[in-house]
Amino acid sequence: MSLFWESTNQTLYQHGLLNSDTIAIGVPLNLGATSFDITDFNFNRTAHKNSNEKALFCGTVCKQDTIQIFSGTSGFEFISLNKLVIDLIVVSRSQLMPLLAAEDQFLLNLQCQEARIAQIPIKVYQHLVAFLNTSFELLKSQPQLMQHADFRHNIASQATGLVIESLLAKALNAPTAAPHKSWQVFCNTRDMVNVLQDNQ
Repeated sequence: MSLFWESTNQTLYQHGLLNSDTIAIGVPLNLGATSFDITDFNFNRTAHKNSNEKALFCGTVCKQDTIQIFSGTSGFEFISLNKLVIDLIVVSRSQLMPLLAAEDQFLLNLQCQEARIAQIPIKVYQHLVAFLNTSFELLKSQPQLMQHADFRHNIASQATGLVIESLLAKALNAPTAAPHKSWQVFCNTRDMVNVLQDNQ
């Protein structure tokens, strides 16, 4: 499992294809702004008629409360704008699938067939943002935490659970998730840090 925080100072065109064992979702925190001519970019797969000054993922205009699913058999294309800020969670499909029942494995694989933007319940999006912001703030101020196996395990477990929740919430059309969960994600990480500090 890997977490990434990415920011840009210019407009970028990115394209790629993840290996079949990788599931990756992006959580945009700031979509940025700039001026450019969208016709300057040659999309290989997707015809589009979107206006200028829009971030595009696989030909679809990016919106704030969505996730970007980078996994898929045909790869992804991403035009990101100046001042983009995005967090990414990357997990191994082979490690994730044993955690799921057979029917949920099918639904999750279905969700990851094609790279695209996915609208998810706002509560689930808030859980992702709360977890990612807390994790990166802690690691920025206390990078030594990554030396602790318990902390790494806690982060990996929560990230994996949130990936599952995000993809299956969309598949099952869940209206909301448990209202306490975003706070629980925050508290779990903070509690782990307190325990580690007490043991030092």
